Amino acid sequence: HRFSVYPIVVLHAGLATPPHWTSRIYPRLVLLSMVEMPPELGYSMTILLAAVVSRVKCGIMLTYNSLVIPGVDAMFGHIEAEIDDNYTFPIMPVHFLDRKPEDGGNMWPRYCLDGEQAKCHHQTMRWGQMGLTWTHWALPLVGQTLRWVFRDETLPEKPPYQALAIRSLPDAEALLNVALWEAGATKQWCKIDMPDPSEVEAWLELPGKGAFDCS
Repeated sequence: HRFSVYPIVVLHAGLATPPHWTSRIYPRLVLLSMVEMPPELGYSMTILLAAVVSRVKCGIMLTYNSLVIPGVDAMFGHIEAEIDDNYTFPIMPVHFLDRKPEDGGNMWPRYCLDGEQAKCHHQTMRWGQMGLTWTHWALPLVGQTLRWVFRDETLPEKPPYQALAIRSLPDAEALLNVALWEAGATKQWCKIDMPDPSEVEAWLELPGKGAFDCS
C-alpha cells in the first residue's frame, strides 16, 4: 500500500481473516477467501491457484514473507512487454543458486542424460526462483500446470528421457521450472529480490532520502 498504486489481491486460505484487514486501513485490498488445499497437493500449490482465481491481467506474485520497496510498479510495464501473444509463458526470476543434477532431485532424468549438466538438452533455462509474474497470455500454461497436479498426472516418457510423476516434485518452485522447460520457455528476470534477510535490514537502516535512491 505504501509503494504501489495498484490493487493488492490476497488469497486467504484460513479460518478467519485478521480483523485489521479492513477497507479503511487498506483501501486497495481485494480479499478472496477459499478453503485450504488438500494436504496431498501441498500448501505451495495455492500460489499457482492464486494467479488463476485472482483474474488479474498482469500480476506479480508475493508470498507472506515478501517485502515490497519503492519502484515495484515499474515491473508491470516490463511484464506486459515480455509476456504477450508472442510469448505466452509466465516469467520467474533467476535463482541465485543454480540447481543442477548433482544437487539431487527426481526431475533431472527427464531433462539430462547420465546426470550430467552438460547433457541437459531438454532443460531450456537455468533454475528459476519462486517469484511468478504473468499476464493473461500466460494463464493457460498456469492452468495446465494446476491440472497436472489436480489429476495426479505423469509426464510421459520421451526416450531417452524418463517419465515424471508431477506430485513427486517437492514444491511449486520445482513444478514451475518443470512446466516452463516442458513448454520450451526461454525468458527469466535478472535477480529482482533480496536473497538474505540481512540485506533487507541494511536497506531499512538507510538514512532518510538515501533509502529511496536507486542510483
